[in-house]
Amino acid sequence: MPAERRVVAWRVDIAQVPMARAFTHAAHARSRSESVLLSVTDADGLTGWGESAPRSYVTGESIDSVIAVLTRIDLAAVPLSGCLHDDLLAVVEFCDELLDRFPEAESATAAVETALCDLLGKQHGKSLAELVGAVVEVEPPASAPYPVSLVIDSTHDAGATLDALPSATLAALTVVKLKVGDDMAEALERLTAARSRLGADVAVALDANASWNPVQALGWARRLADAGISWVEEPFPPRSWGDIALLTRRGVPVMLDESFRGEDDLHHAARADVAAVNLRVSKCGGPLRTARLHAIARAKGIRCQLGVQVGEVGPLWAAGRALAGILPDLLAIEAGRQDEWFPTPLTEPRFSIDRAAYLARPVGGHGHGVAPSDALLPHLQPVLERDAEAAATQ
Repeated sequence: MPAERRVVAWRVDIAQVPMARAFTHAAHARSRSESVLLSVTDADGLTGWGESAPRSYVTGESIDSVIAVLTRIDLAAVPLSGCLHDDLLAVVEFCDELLDRFPEAESATAAVETALCDLLGKQHGKSLAELVGAVVEVEPPASAPYPVSLVIDSTHDAGATLDALPSATLAALTVVKLKVGDDMAEALERLTAARSRLGADVAVALDANASWNPVQALGWARRLADAGISWVEEPFPPRSWGDIALLTRRGVPVMLDESFRGEDDLHHAARADVAAVNLRVSKCGGPLRTARLHAIARAKGIRCQLGVQVGEVGPLWAAGRALAGILPDLLAIEAGRQDEWFPTPLTEPRFSIDRAAYLARPVGGHGHGVAPSDALLPHLQPVLERDAEAAATQ
């Protein structure tokens, strides 16, 4: 087995980058990125770059818990051989075993899987989309742009935000998501304002971030349905399966976010008549595992949104861009707003989106296609540097 294919060194950094403006929703307000970055290097000097965006209200993870997991694993033990199929299986098995060992470490696992896939892409001259396609049945990799959602924060007036858009941009929208809080009358008002300005073929969703009171929400369900709600994302505290089923039966389709982390949740979701789930690479454990969960959801008749974590630094949004171009039948695609939150680019190439038409496209290149920019480096706080020899002696 060619030893040069294996990981011979790895590094963990904390990236806390101030955001140009804060992002607020019912569960949290964020004014800086909070990511853990993992880089893995082989004997030829090729480096793969991964990212974890731990959110306590999503998977229960924190920066400290992610670092604790990454400190306890030996990445040199991943048996990379030079055969692409075998290497991909080795990554899948290593990450599955990692989640078996640390059952609530999806975000930490995402950093590992993303970094290893980025390295494999560079070793084999393949894009991340091609690597995913070798593991899961997907669409051919897309080079054309795809439509992405407009997300309106809870602090922004929905009607005024849409009125400020050029008519061509307004006509190009396919999905508008409105962040809302626990005030049902205000949620209905925001929905009505948006729906009155958009065509019937545009999906208008509310994202409550688990803030709704089930009794109140069920009482407002008919008015929400009559106002043209397309779905509500995570209305209740996570895994409120009975209340979710009741809301669905009253005409309000439900998308899961915090309630969905893995295959077990999909079984409950199907029984509760859930319409969709929100796939996020950091929440789902990496790009390969995200694609696998997408396939399982589709088999159960559950559609998927490809979402983002606020403040993703680079590998996560780049991995999401790759998946958006190959996962079939996506209900909605979120691209993030890194260009607004971080005006100085954190990656090469820089984050970009066509906001005149709300279109995005895959990054391109080998692996996920992005690398740290010089502007990101001063914000990195190193917490671990390890090589294969040191790991073997522990």
